[in-house]
Amino acid sequence: MAMALMCLPSPVLAQFQLTPVATGLSNPIFAGHAGDGTQRLFIVEQDGIVRVLRSGQSTATISD
Repeated sequence: MAMALMCLPSPVLAQFQLTPVATGLSNPIFAGHAGDGTQRLFIVEQDGIVRVLRSGQSTATISD
């Protein structure tokens, strides 16, 4: 996969950009959406903590 990306022309590579969406996370390893229309994002950290990022917020809270 990495070799395939290296063979692509530079304009194609320029189309990808990482944008931070949350602060205060510690080693996030997975993120997935709730899928229920609430626009919540569940973020799992390496130590097993699940945080919830709600639409319009920049800091995720610990899930109950």
